[in-house]
Amino acid sequence: MANVMKTGGHSSSTTTDVKRTKQKETVLYEASGQAPAPSKNYYQVLVDENFVTLRWWPISFHLGQHARPGEKRIPLADYADDSRTRDDVKSNLGANVEEKVSRLARGINDLLCNLPQDILVKILGDLDLTSLQRISCCNTYLNEVCSCNALWEKIYLQNHGWASEDLHALASEITWKKVFFMNKLQLQMLLSRRRRAASAGPDSRPQTGGVFLTE
Repeated sequence: MANVMKTGGHSSSTTTDVKRTKQKETVLYEASGQAPAPSKNYYQVLVDENFVTLRWWPISFHLGQHARPGEKRIPLADYADDSRTRDDVKSNLGANVEEKVSRLARGINDLLCNLPQDILVKILGDLDLTSLQRISCCNTYLNEVCSCNALWEKIYLQNHGWASEDLHALASEITWKKVFFMNKLQLQMLLSRRRRAASAGPDSRPQTGGVFLTE
């Protein structure tokens, strides 16, 4: 960093030139959010072409306690060996965020994984099952998206056209993925059990045991 030299109340021309020629670093990835309970602190991780920056804003509800925000900035090439920073990112922003930062540190800039989950669901929902299975093997994040309820509800409705209220209730208990791979007989058995349990009273619960669910 250039030193600022004061001459007659003005910065030196060297410092001015540095400021003019300094280019804005390209942001490759950014994530932020509140840490899991019991912490109330707010965190942000930002990855550019050269650095990983972790910022935090302590939040306290106790009178008289004022903690200052903090920032940790390390070279991108050093992130893989900095276990403390990696643990901070993982514990406060989640394993998926830490995995994305780790991939960028290894030079893997996977734009698909940086898309929001709802956008990914729209894209993946148009793939055939073989392609979906292959994509789910790429990394942990894509595997989770490929198994999420929202995706398999979309796939089920695209293949069957509609779903009854009973089926929606059943899917909320056993997941849409299991509903999709059931044969009609298995599905009818479970729906019948739900209807009988509902008519018997609130203390009776439908049992899913004994029915083989194929995925």
